Amino acid sequence: MKKTESARFERTVLTSDRGSYVLSQNTRRSDGTEASERNSRRTIDADTFTFEDKSLASGRQVVFIFPLEPGQTWEYELETRPQNGFAAKRNARVSVRGWETVIVAAGTFRVLKVVHSTDYHPIDRLNFESGTEKLTLWYSPETKWFVKREWYHVHGGKPWDHSVDELTDFTVR
Repeated sequence: MKKTESARFERTVLTSDRGSYVLSQNTRRSDGTEASERNSRRTIDADTFTFEDKSLASGRQVVFIFPLEPGQTWEYELETRPQNGFAAKRNARVSVRGWETVIVAAGTFRVLKVVHSTDYHPIDRLNFESGTEKLTLWYSPETKWFVKREWYHVHGGKPWDHSVDELTDFTVR
């Protein structure tokens, strides 16, 4: 596992229309340095929270399908081909587990817990091992975003990465 690090993300909606919006994100790490993607802009499909992703060769990650309801499930497949990474086929199953109350630094929120379980397999590298990822998002209708995110990554049968993000401040302007 890698070392623990914290960062502060500031997200701003730049433009919006009926089908999508453009989000700007600035990232500052706990050591005070800015992340390399410190001022990224991404277009998001408003119905599914699907981001544009240049590393995808096919498919798309369907983060949410609105309206979200407890018991709802869906699946998606995608193929990643990052410039400096390994090509992989990803199969994901998603389930909306139900309502919970979550306490984070920004406050207490009534949320829907959404769990993405993904298996991935190499496409074109013999030394690249298969793995799994589990992404849990706690979506708040109040913020129209997730207030907590937890990600587990197991690569080649061994724990590889684990991260938790929580909302620390929430302001509507």
